Amino acid sequence: MAVGLGFDPVREVTNMTVDLAKPDLETVADERRLAGSGVRISRLDRSSVPGVLEWVATFGGTWAAEVSQAVSREPIGCHVARRGDAWVGFACHGANRREWFGPMGTALSERGQGVGAVLLRRCLSDQVAAGLASAQLAWVGPISFYERTVGAFVDRRFTLYRRVLSRG
Repeated sequence: MAVGLGFDPVREVTNMTVDLAKPDLETVADERRLAGSGVRISRLDRSSVPGVLEWVATFGGTWAAEVSQAVSREPIGCHVARRGDAWVGFACHGANRREWFGPMGTALSERGQGVGAVLLRRCLSDQVAAGLASAQLAWVGPISFYERTVGAFVDRRFTLYRRVLSRG
């Protein structure tokens, strides 16, 4: 129908849901292991916001704007990972909607080390503390990561369309 009206499909996106009563959201042992390899995990502090926004902008899209929204909340809805002075991961919640998780990004050099899993579980723990029963993982990337890490399941798929309007 949309194509017949002059719209072109641009991208397929997926939302997932996680029942916050089900997953183990404990991170202490994993944070200790990561610290042993030089990665520090923490809630983003206000003094670090400009630096993390600059780094997040390198991922592209609207993520820097979404992180800006997450840091406007109290407590800040963003957790970060650093190796030395370098940002290596971030995850946020509540940026667009209270029950939404995301965006989240991990430096290519750190993927597969558990950084993203810790950041995800920390954000979901915040959402549990806020009284939420479930969280929506919006526009997710690696579906299997979220299934494996917190038992999330696909509940929506979207097709994004675009139509170029002519002037005149």
